[in-house]
Amino acid sequence: MAAGNCIAPRPENIDILIKQAQARGGAAALVPAKVLKAIYIIEGMDPGYIDPDKYTCKKNSATALGLMQIVDEEYKKLVPQNQQISDEHVCQVVDCKLSRCNPIDAIEISARALLDKIFLWNQIKDEPFGKITTKEDVFYAACRYYGSFTPDNLTNNLTDWLSPNKIPPDGQLSYCEFVCAYSGFCSSPSSYPPRTDAPHSGRRSSVKWKFDACTQSTVSPTPINFTYHPLRPFPNQPITENPPLTEYCAMRPTAVQQNQFDVRDKLINLKAQGNLTQDFSQFITPLLSITDPSKPDYSLPFNDKAQRYLLDYLEGRAYYEPFPETAPKNQTETADLFNRLGVFRKLAPQSYQDELKIAVIDRANKKFDPSNNPYGFQPASKELHNYVVGYWDGQKVTNQGKGQKVTLKDFFDHKKPLAKDYPNDQNLYQNLYQSWLETDNGKWYQLWPYVPMFTREDTKGYIEIVDSNGQPSCPGSSCLENNTSTTNKIEVIHPHLARAYEVSTALSYLLTPQSLHLDQPPKLQNEWTPKAWEDEGIWWLDPSYQKPHSSEYDTGPMCDIDPEYISLISSSGDKATDGIFSTSVNRQDLGVPNPKHYRCSETDSCGTHHCCAVCKYNPSQGGYFLDESSCYYYQDIRANPNYLITYTPFLTQIMTSLSQGPRAIFDLFQPRSEAKEKYEIYDWPGVGNAGEESPQYSFSQGQAEAGYRKPGDSQSYYYRYLGSIQCAKETVMSILQPFITGQAYEPYALECFPSHDIGSLARSTTTGPINLPRGIPGEAATELEFSNTSSSPIARTAYEIVNSLTRGTWNYWNVSPAHPYALYWCTWLVVDAFNANGGSIPEPTRTNGILYTPTMVAWFQNQGKYLDANTITLNQVQPGYAVFFKVLPGHDNENRLNHAAIVYEVIPGQGFRTVESNAGYKTMFYPVDDNGHFIPVSIGDKTITVEGFGVP
Repeated sequence: MAAGNCIAPRPENIDILIKQAQARGGAAALVPAKVLKAIYIIEGMDPGYIDPDKYTCKKNSATALGLMQIVDEEYKKLVPQNQQISDEHVCQVVDCKLSRCNPIDAIEISARALLDKIFLWNQIKDEPFGKITTKEDVFYAACRYYGSFTPDNLTNNLTDWLSPNKIPPDGQLSYCEFVCAYSGFCSSPSSYPPRTDAPHSGRRSSVKWKFDACTQSTVSPTPINFTYHPLRPFPNQPITENPPLTEYCAMRPTAVQQNQFDVRDKLINLKAQGNLTQDFSQFITPLLSITDPSKPDYSLPFNDKAQRYLLDYLEGRAYYEPFPETAPKNQTETADLFNRLGVFRKLAPQSYQDELKIAVIDRANKKFDPSNNPYGFQPASKELHNYVVGYWDGQKVTNQGKGQKVTLKDFFDHKKPLAKDYPNDQNLYQNLYQSWLETDNGKWYQLWPYVPMFTREDTKGYIEIVDSNGQPSCPGSSCLENNTSTTNKIEVIHPHLARAYEVSTALSYLLTPQSLHLDQPPKLQNEWTPKAWEDEGIWWLDPSYQKPHSSEYDTGPMCDIDPEYISLISSSGDKATDGIFSTSVNRQDLGVPNPKHYRCSETDSCGTHHCCAVCKYNPSQGGYFLDESSCYYYQDIRANPNYLITYTPFLTQIMTSLSQGPRAIFDLFQPRSEAKEKYEIYDWPGVGNAGEESPQYSFSQGQAEAGYRKPGDSQSYYYRYLGSIQCAKETVMSILQPFITGQAYEPYALECFPSHDIGSLARSTTTGPINLPRGIPGEAATELEFSNTSSSPIARTAYEIVNSLTRGTWNYWNVSPAHPYALYWCTWLVVDAFNANGGSIPEPTRTNGILYTPTMVAWFQNQGKYLDANTITLNQVQPGYAVFFKVLPGHDNENRLNHAAIVYEVIPGQGFRTVESNAGYKTMFYPVDDNGHFIPVSIGDKTITVEGFGVP
């Protein structure tokens, strides 16, 4: 095979590549992902591999082959003979075979090699004896894999990947030192074992093994370098034709300004004055589709995309990527192509699909005739941009940018003949069709599958800004509210909504009787947090304008949903664009009774004065003087200067077609005998992932908040109904998948599955059931396997609580007899164990957020009772401390403190043991290195890092 022909079918994102390999349930799942990534960095970052067009998978002089550099001897030893192949140059998937040139296969084979190096691979039965779990496992497996424990030119160049505090004093780095440090198993040079081999075997244990070489990931290449993506060819260039708009709201901005007051004043003036900036320039449009190659989700396998993105599920992505589809070479590739075609192309007759393609061609050529409309409904726009259909090299469809560009306008005179247009002369039709098929060497015929059936346009909506001006409620003698925004409306450009409208409506019309085709908007309820200013006393200034206007849509006073009823379903996605506007804030309550005023006087060397002042003596200041600093106090004053109403295109129409309506296609698969889930009763919006682009609020004289006390940079644009639609879609997928694949469904949005039987959805992992969507109702509590003898009464209380827990949501231990009405979060354990033993953690309420891990950590910090794990060692930890963790990757890829537990026992020089709730385990041991520093723990694809401790 010539150089350049072995093109690696893998995502550019190595984390996703490893995840794909681990998802097969083989040896890769028994090696921590960061260990595999570290070895990939050394072995697989060859520049020729990064550019697939220049890469040739060819053996070197040592017979090492592929991105993980596995030699012939290892390949023959680790791969069963019936799965071996002459694999040089074989980058593609081969049914029931393993190739070192195929990246996902290479990850699996390298994982087997690592296990084998520490005697955890059974070469007779081709299965594992255990998994890699310790620093020593990683260190000895890595250097034995490389064949040397000594630093060399290759390994010394790896120092740039590590922080300086992990580089040995001699400035050199061995292979296994790099792998151990990069993966987090070694925290400092002092934790590295000696640079020499030593007797070490991994610990044998019972592990799950479900690898099947015939079940391979068949992910098509996902290029990241392209001029445009066919699914969004004209970003931020909407063709506006007054689309129907769905009304909702954006989180109300709050200006927060610190005021200084004097306890000696009977009356005080409360003020919030400054400039509030509201930045909607970029935010994520979630749950629809993704074409942005900078987003990790862009490189996901298609099945994962279809699971979390509506349009990838309904319309598919086959023929709509910036590369040509190749003819399937085997049954696996045929199944993969069929899978990526999407629901619509599997259900719609070919003749109907052809009519829709002709309609798109006509729309791009400004020739669309509404009286001859094959859609059956008004499309999102009568006209379209001139999309590029594909590229033609004279013989075949080729890569984007190579060969002749072919557009929708080029197709106007080369449309496929339709049989329905020749009802009385089928011979003429056959002749015309054969001529079309052969014209220009088959150019139009071969490109026809790439012609879209639906719009790819962005769509305009807007946000209305309503300033709060008038006569508010006054707790004092008078009040003033004069807020002025720079505009009363800004436009928003949204991706994929027009396409979602056309695809969902076409499917709905196709599958339901015409009598149901009139739009009947869904009737879902909303639950909002209350008017925060009414519960905060005088410090939150009551705005004069609380709601925008009378409407059938109930928008809450803060536009902040009540999490008891409504879940926000999030994902990544493409960016919507908007603008930035500001509001001049002037809100004052004057002559308000001072709640901290008191009368008191005393006479001393400073004379008679208020007793808040302290008389002090300092010769350098001339003797006695009065220190009045204790007479002042500081208070955050909050004011809401405006209200934001969003108008987003097509959301009601999309919802009507898919869920909660007489022609809702997802409801066709719902057993109507079952009680409704919350997403079927309440309106669940969709939002962008935390940490990605989002609206942001800021205030010149302090800080800004969103909704009820949420940080101003954590605002979310609510896409109404998209959360409920995602849940309805995943419910359908969970019903159909066992019949299609024979495998249980593993949800993306766990919030959608709160009460069903775990048996239909559970998945197994190498570390037991974690991250499962549902619990097992009535399952008995499993007792801890050690006695309750801790020296700390807090730890003993936590032990008793954890002992009583049963499995619940996600199959975690989070059902408590003491809290049968709610999920027993990990932070509930801290609250109950501390407060039962004289603690003073605030009782959790819907508004104080103490059960949110970062909020609880902030409480300990404010009490001066928080220890940062990066600044202490094990010697400073005691039983009964609360311990806080980062578990990554977190839900929706969040990167924050997200778990808590109670320290039950400290073992000097080794680590500490916890008791925990709302986890897949009730107890866990967290090790330390030789210096007493805390080592991250890996469980499946999760890495748990100790971040800090709360002191009783």
